[in-house]
Amino acid sequence: ALETGPAPTLRRRLAQLYIKSGRLEEAGKQIELGLQADPNDVSLLQLQGGVAAALKDLPTAAATYRKIIKLQAPDNEESYIMLASLYAQEGKLEESRAVLQELLAEKPNSVFGHYYLGRISEVAGKLDEAKEHYRHALKINSDADVIQLDLARVLIRQEREGEAKELLKEILRGNKNNASARRLLAQLLLKENKLSEAQEQFEALDQLES
Repeated sequence: ALETGPAPTLRRRLAQLYIKSGRLEEAGKQIELGLQADPNDVSLLQLQGGVAAALKDLPTAAATYRKIIKLQAPDNEESYIMLASLYAQEGKLEESRAVLQELLAEKPNSVFGHYYLGRISEVAGKLDEAKEHYRHALKINSDADVIQLDLARVLIRQEREGEAKELLKEILRGNKNNASARRLLAQLLLKENKLSEAQEQFEALDQLES
């Protein structure tokens, strides 16, 4: 049964219904009412952060995720990632890096922390740092295709194409249906003028994409 008073649980349920129907402003009002009853309700705060981000109210979203981090650090990795993402969307790469470094100070073996710090470092053109963080993430989760693929891309940007090619082949040994790895490998083979090998990759890619 639904609760009769303005309890945070009821407000959260109403907010979720509004979010599902795309009525974000009404959802925000229900979240605010719920937080008046319990300002530290993390579930409501998570909804508030997501709604604020969707409405492009980045200051409110950032403040909300910072509050969740204060309440739950270092357990809530998602809030660190969301806050870092918000800063990155605004082009504040150093602020984004700082948040991820906070996460890694608390949880040095966070795959997400190393992976996203690698992404931010890559965007900032700090390729050595990006490579270091991708490799650290792979030590923790060695079979993550997406991390291997990003590392291969960094190696190509550093003109270490031989290493990149071996890494792409390793990805395909583990997952022959990885179209992104196969496409990138084909391009490298073309660049080396290895036309028959490149053709094999393109043919396999055609079969995947069909």
